[in-house]
Amino acid sequence: MDNKLVVLVVIGAILLAGGGGYYYLTASGTGPSLPSNLMLVDGYFVANGLVHPPSSPEMSLKIMNAYVCNFQECGGQIYSPVGSKIFINLDIYSPTGAYGVLTIYVKKDLEAMPDEVVVKYDIPINLDPSDSKPIHVGDFTPHESTEDTFGLREYFITIYFNGYPLYDPKDPNSRIWIRTYYSQ
Repeated sequence: MDNKLVVLVVIGAILLAGGGGYYYLTASGTGPSLPSNLMLVDGYFVANGLVHPPSSPEMSLKIMNAYVCNFQECGGQIYSPVGSKIFINLDIYSPTGAYGVLTIYVKKDLEAMPDEVVVKYDIPINLDPSDSKPIHVGDFTPHESTEDTFGLREYFITIYFNGYPLYDPKDPNSRIWIRTYYSQ
């Protein structure tokens, strides 16, 4: 079979044939944050009756800008008082078109321990070729100081598209971070 995609509806499920194999997907419904013409079916997007397999992450989606803000400043590395809301923002671009889920983690960088996830955001992406889009990911409120707390060095973000890391730097000095302090 050549690389054509064939979709067969089989009593509430979808059978995909193409690219050298068959894939059986059970329907999981629409989510409240999906556009009305888009349905998530076990990791595949169905838009206007067409099935879009998750895009090749390294080719289809680019993070053009990522930054964090509090009520005083925005940037890639900011200092913020404990208890102040931090807003996470991205600018994304797709040269080839992108369908899938953008996952953003806010994590605590803990010294001599594994990082700890503070909050996770899943954002459905449906971009046509050459589309760009600003995304307000969400916000979180840090409740611990990175100055006084033993072992907490900083809060930082990582970004994945369809499970593939788009932004996951290991160097704590050059990645996007938030360091917190108690205000007087």
